Amino acid sequence: MPYISRNGAGEIIGLHHSPPEAEAEWLDGDDAQIQQFLLSCAPTEQTRRSLSDSDSDMIRVIEDLIELLIAKNVFTFTELPEAVQRKLGSRRRLREDLGMLANLVDKDDRIF
Repeated sequence: MPYISRNGAGEIIGLHHSPPEAEAEWLDGDDAQIQQFLLSCAPTEQTRRSLSDSDSDMIRVIEDLIELLIAKNVFTFTELPEAVQRKLGSRRRLREDLGMLANLVDKDDRIF
């Protein structure tokens, strides 16, 4: 099934649905070289963890972007689907509640 690209050392560096050049090499999908290449491309646990960690940062970026677009009257909150409105409203309330809890005790106040 896949056409392959090789580097100067003869190692597979890419798979293609159609030939990337006229003299492209074709191998069966179950070829051992292709299986090895696919295994080497599999995401590591560290990569998955890093992506997952960045998801929460991106969620906050998207929330802030939505707030900015609403503030600039690009669209209104009510134009968003109801499910999105509920989720954004819920997250906004949670952040407000968290902010209130953080303000209950000043950094300078000592409990003991």
